Amino acid sequence: MGKAVIVMSKKKTIFLLVLCSILNNALSQTAVTIYTPKGSVVPDTYLRPELSSSQIEAANNYVATNYPNATRLTDASSTYNCHGYAWHITEGGSNVWIGYYTSTAEDIYWNDGSYMEICSQQYPAKVSYAFDNHSAVTTSTTDIFRSKWGDYPVMQHEKTYVPYNSSSLKYYIKTPSISGPDNFCTSDTYSIPNLPAGA
Repeated sequence: MGKAVIVMSKKKTIFLLVLCSILNNALSQTAVTIYTPKGSVVPDTYLRPELSSSQIEAANNYVATNYPNATRLTDASSTYNCHGYAWHITEGGSNVWIGYYTSTAEDIYWNDGSYMEICSQQYPAKVSYAFDNHSAVTTSTTDIFRSKWGDYPVMQHEKTYVPYNSSSLKYYIKTPSISGPDNFCTSDTYSIPNLPAGA
């Protein structure tokens, strides 16, 4: 009888520890407002607390052991994710986690016209892993990307050498600005500077 009570007590203790951890994560993050280049609010975006030094070390060791052919570019961090890195941080923004509760928060970047899809890979470009919840950026080397792996580090890797489904990749570039008269109903000359190949 006493032994059964101890086991039940351990289960309750473990449950409470897990519940406290989940609540601590939920309560310690802060909603933040960031914008796309076209001025739309990026939904489901948060500032999050950092991992402990032992968690950072464990995450760094995990990618070194399990992905030896990828290069770790940063330490692990829980303050930003792949979408925050690819769409916001690489454009000069601060560390944010985009899409904590949803898997489509980053879609606003192309849905509002800030970015346009292109037919093939080029540099620089953003990459959406369309069959998974992951974003990356291209590098000057074909098929070599940089991306943040959840709480793990920013990694430089071959495009399919990731813990994500890479069977469908979509490439996006910033939508070029069009210069010319405001009235499109007149006959005049318009120009699009630096229109990228494949656009």
